[in-house]
Amino acid sequence: KPILHEVLNKGLQFVLENEKDKIFNQWFTNIYQNILTDNLTLQEKMFLEKQPVVRFRVRPDRPPFEFVRDGKPVGIAVDYIKQSAKNVGLKVEFVVDNRAISDAYKEVESIREEFDTLSFTVKNPQREKRFSFGVSYLSYPMMIISHQNGPYIGALESLKGETIVLEKGFLTNEWIKRDYPDIKIINAKNTKEALEMVNSEKVLAYVGNLGVANYMKSFGNMDNLKIVAPSGYGNIEYNFMGPKEWPE
Repeated sequence: KPILHEVLNKGLQFVLENEKDKIFNQWFTNIYQNILTDNLTLQEKMFLEKQPVVRFRVRPDRPPFEFVRDGKPVGIAVDYIKQSAKNVGLKVEFVVDNRAISDAYKEVESIREEFDTLSFTVKNPQREKRFSFGVSYLSYPMMIISHQNGPYIGALESLKGETIVLEKGFLTNEWIKRDYPDIKIINAKNTKEALEMVNSEKVLAYVGNLGVANYMKSFGNMDNLKIVAPSGYGNIEYNFMGPKEWPE
């Protein structure tokens, strides 16, 4: 088996160096994919050879998924990425960045000076046209969060005519404007700022991720937050994503 893998790796190197030799490349691709037992396709192997390091953008203030502790990027998403990279032999770097999500998408789509991709994002048809998406690997309920002294809120229907806060650039803006046009929306630059506005009673409610809200309530000195009702949008699925030319 070690000799077989050595032969396969030499063939892979030939493919990488002689991309125009289509006859050999096709023959080798078939042999490689029939024999190799590590569940990686030839295209994925070639990607790892060409792109040995991938830089992931990490926001500093979206716990428990991604944040900074003692100067180092940490969180559930960071742990998933580290383990996934270890599984396939990929080197990863984490770049702390707190720009708006729209600016982060532009960086991945065309510039890629600071980072190559995000640690996670939500997939929708518009974004699928711009980026390559992987599997969903995080899933959390979307809930309505209010101040503990606030009025009863049983559903988003209860917020008609009221003002809520959402993160700028998040898909929740599109959904609520579409489904509840009578709800007024103001934007915060990030989730922490949005929840702080609810915690200090500057705005009635926030609609977003239960995991982040629970963490902020427990560890972020936001004792006035209260999870009051489901949003009606179920669970949000977070996906790996990358540049469009990186389907692997």
